[in-house]
Amino acid sequence: MGFRFSKRVKILPGVRLNFSKNGVSTSLGPRGASVTVGKKGIHGNVGIPGTGLSYRTRLDRPSGQSGGRTNGRAPVGDAPSSGASALGYIIAAVVFIGLIALLA
Repeated sequence: MGFRFSKRVKILPGVRLNFSKNGVSTSLGPRGASVTVGKKGIHGNVGIPGTGLSYRTRLDRPSGQSGGRTNGRAPVGDAPSSGASALGYIIAAVVFIGLIALLA
């Protein structure tokens, strides 16, 4: 098992910079619902604070899609899931409403 490192710095209410050994990312949103933007893409995060229960999904492309295809063709049965993208829009809406509530 290897060592892990992470540090979060609060910039503004609802805006955090996340530092790790793999790079820097930014999280936007209130506690329990946020959007994280980093070198691994854009992710929506929803959780129940204090419980350790959370859900994370990829927002910039379907979570089952890989970025390293060499022939440019999708494998058989690799159709994008409309349910995953609908959930992404719901998460983004929750985070947006939370940001508005924080700034109001």
